[in-house]
Amino acid sequence: MGTWISENITLPLAVTISEEKENAISHFIGLILALPGVLLTVLSSSPEGHPYAKAGMIIFAITNVILYASSTLYHYLKPGTLKKFFRVMDHSSIYILIAGSYTPILLYIGSPVTKWYAVGIWAVTVLGIFLTIRFWGKFYAIHVALYVIMGWSVLSIYNSVFPFIPDGLFPYVLSGGLVYTSGLFFYAVKRIPHHHLLWHIFVLAGSVLFFIGYYLTLLA
Repeated sequence: MGTWISENITLPLAVTISEEKENAISHFIGLILALPGVLLTVLSSSPEGHPYAKAGMIIFAITNVILYASSTLYHYLKPGTLKKFFRVMDHSSIYILIAGSYTPILLYIGSPVTKWYAVGIWAVTVLGIFLTIRFWGKFYAIHVALYVIMGWSVLSIYNSVFPFIPDGLFPYVLSGGLVYTSGLFFYAVKRIPHHHLLWHIFVLAGSVLFFIGYYLTLLA
């Protein structure tokens, strides 16, 4: 495994030490926020009549930890096989966080449509991770397009989701989704100074909005 990673996974050439430091720090802040988020979620009670909502929140909280831990370690480590491994994890965890961001509300509603949709979104996540690893460095535009499609595909089951979300949640998930999507501009357009740091900040802001919205309306 280590040999395959060493031979097949590349690292960016034009990133400076100071840029990697700011990238690591930005998502280390996310990790510091995400870890107690898991604890808060575990200690909370499930809303009455929605037994799977807490499980969905735990999944979401864990996906935040996976993303921020992977990103922090990737940007912090010196070039080598371990850094390459966490670069793969960093890219893969984008898919994981998108699916995780959906999971609480889909399980909260708990209808056959939303349950099957949850299965579908996680299946696409597995596919995205497979494509990331198997075709490393290729199909960049396809991955970015998949992020956007996954993020907004819930509109395809609008009538099965939005009439049933708790009061007060919609502004959080809408603003969180818009922040995530806006951040992709900085992820994709690499000529902007500190573009990756800006991408990190948008991801952090989006996940905070989702967590606060879910916690206040599903668990608190």
